[in-house]
Amino acid sequence: MRLFSRFTVFAASLLAIGSLPAYAGYNGFRLFSLNHTLAGTADSTNFTVLLSGTFAEFATTANGGKVHNTVTCGIYSITCPADLIFASDIFCKTPLAGWEFEEYTATTGQMIVWVIVPTLSHTVDTAVYACAGNAAVTTFQGGALGAAYDSNTKCVYHLQAQDDSSSGANNLTPHSSPTQVTGEIYGAAGFNGTNQTAEASTFPWTGLSAVTVSFWNYVASANVQVSWAFTVGNTAAINNARFTASVPWSDSILYWDYGYNGSGSSSTGRLTTSYASYLSAWTEVTLVSSGSGGTLQAIYLNGALITSAATSVASVSTGDLYIGGYPNATYYGPPYENGKIDEFRIANVVRSASWILAEYKNQSSPSTFAPAGAYTLVSAITVPQGFIF
Repeated sequence: MRLFSRFTVFAASLLAIGSLPAYAGYNGFRLFSLNHTLAGTADSTNFTVLLSGTFAEFATTANGGKVHNTVTCGIYSITCPADLIFASDIFCKTPLAGWEFEEYTATTGQMIVWVIVPTLSHTVDTAVYACAGNAAVTTFQGGALGAAYDSNTKCVYHLQAQDDSSSGANNLTPHSSPTQVTGEIYGAAGFNGTNQTAEASTFPWTGLSAVTVSFWNYVASANVQVSWAFTVGNTAAINNARFTASVPWSDSILYWDYGYNGSGSSSTGRLTTSYASYLSAWTEVTLVSSGSGGTLQAIYLNGALITSAATSVASVSTGDLYIGGYPNATYYGPPYENGKIDEFRIANVVRSASWILAEYKNQSSPSTFAPAGAYTLVSAITVPQGFIF
């Protein structure tokens, strides 16, 4: 028996496919291992993961890092690294389908980036390789608008500005100047409870579809009042089988209405739960309904199922999304949010309980959900010693 060197074993093991693996030209990578123990009880398909932190290697070469080239990218037209990509393999040859930089600092390597992975596994850690240092890459590699989100996603508002990160590009128009505040992730929108909203008048919605609405919400206990966190549908009617949620109402109750017609206790389409214990803290709110003739309507708070119903109905409200209020101040007035909202999203599908839990775990603590390994030179990758022929 003879103990072969690392490289000899590596070369021999690859004879069957004809050659050694070719590197993609990147200097090295950090491995982000998505923690399967935080991903629920089932895999999630085309899951968008938040990766954030400050990594010296991801600064530009002028600042001691590995990134050679920067470009203007994204909905905020920020400076982004061209040769910092996210791949599924250790040789940085297979970029993932898309990513979006919400923030990047060239001097330090600080980043907030959303990356879509084809499968978030609940049984083994999912690997995402952040690869840097390829001077030949001079253009943004993360894809077009919306590439970081699946096709079910109909809007994504980070709310440090009014732009929509989904492929629909349904940008918001602010009314009465909501303020920019610190959010759960980065920037958020602050609403004064009097007259401020943000509206996407072209938001496409039929009112019949299954739906998942998710957002981070902060309302101080001293600011509880009659309010809506969001409404779809511009109508002067009090009850129009509406698509809306109060988080919370003046009684500290969260009301989730999808198809509710206001006809009394026998009406379907409404779920409620106490919100009192979630006041004065950032809380992730996720609301689902399986839509017309479906079998589920539910409220999740901080990734946990709080209440559900075994029936669901359709809303007749279509289009025109308001964040932070109700479209007609004649009723319930003034019906405005007195708090802060971050990371507002709507999808035309019911996200699974595992997806909802993973999203909360990821966004509430990115470094726990997706810890980063040490920076590793691609050229230093070897097969471990110990193979015996």
